[in-house]
Amino acid sequence: MPTRWMRWNETTHIFEYSTDGVAFGQLPLDASILTQGIIDPARLPDVGGGVDPTVPIDWTGQQTYSGVAPSLRFQETDQAANLKLWDMQVDAQILRFRSLNDAFVATELMTLTRGGILTVKATGIGSHDFQANYAGGNTLSMSNTSAAASAYAGIIFANNLGANRSQVLHMSSTYGAVAGYYPDMLNMVSLAAAAGININAKGGTLTIRTNDIARIGITNAGAISIVGDISLTGVLVATGYVNAATGYYEFGRTVPQGVWINVPYSAGLFTASTGTWTVEAGDFGYLRYMIVGKTCTVSFNIATSTNSASTTYLYIALPAACTCGAYTAQASGRGVLSNAWQGVSISIAAGAATLVLGTLNATNIGSFANSTYAAGTITYEIP
Repeated sequence: MPTRWMRWNETTHIFEYSTDGVAFGQLPLDASILTQGIIDPARLPDVGGGVDPTVPIDWTGQQTYSGVAPSLRFQETDQAANLKLWDMQVDAQILRFRSLNDAFVATELMTLTRGGILTVKATGIGSHDFQANYAGGNTLSMSNTSAAASAYAGIIFANNLGANRSQVLHMSSTYGAVAGYYPDMLNMVSLAAAAGININAKGGTLTIRTNDIARIGITNAGAISIVGDISLTGVLVATGYVNAATGYYEFGRTVPQGVWINVPYSAGLFTASTGTWTVEAGDFGYLRYMIVGKTCTVSFNIATSTNSASTTYLYIALPAACTCGAYTAQASGRGVLSNAWQGVSISIAAGAATLVLGTLNATNIGSFANSTYAAGTITYEIP
């Protein structure tokens, strides 16, 4: 067969034909010239990398692929069987991104409409497809194509599905009964369903859960409910009032402020400067105290007790929490001392945890069996 040459003339935009490879003339293409086969690249003129298929072609200008359903195909030659082919296809005003097997059967992975709606399909996530639809208005919406009650759509931020992860999740209300997951929520969880934090909104209330237990609720009216302790390192500023249903705790104390605490009866709490002061259980009315901030109030009531000898003072020991601050405090009460009703002097020294009782006129308290009464209240500063 004689050798023939053919070239494209960029000036005239016409194919030219030659029998010697030197002189080229215009000749319409017909079946007498074109035959099926492979053109030897060595017989083609150099067109800037377009001759050698291993050399990338430098495209200049605009390239158009036309057809009813035009497509552009890619082949990864180093991949295994059925994993080499990809294509982009335009059909029915939709740009489709697909993978193909070696029999050219396509699996649609992502589509883009002329209206700007992007749909991504990934069957490997949660065994369900998901779509990310951008419909305008600066909104990224997630939807699910499955009708199953357990189907959900979500965005997961994670190193991998086995590690701790954050997840924006929506699911049907019927699936919300599963521990650790609730409709319309943000999850910050590990792979275990109940090990983490869930945030969801339902019925006008935003609820924050930890380990599947509701901890914080915020209603659309602005009411906030909290279950558990609150730790503050700064200052809590309230322009309204604080309503603490179970009390207000301060300074690390285990009892709310302003709550009276009863001191149990003990004969050893009562002594005298001379002799003994015997207060039996039946003589013991009460001994109690209350603390607000750095202020302590102590109240007592003793009746029908006995001091064994004439004495200057009677003493009542207090709990360590009632230790007096830097200044001695004094008050007065009422009682039966020396077998007569009279005023009772009440004092506590700085740094002490003992009440000192005596007569207002500084006389001794006489000894009378079952006839010593004392009652009073004193308020003072504590450290």
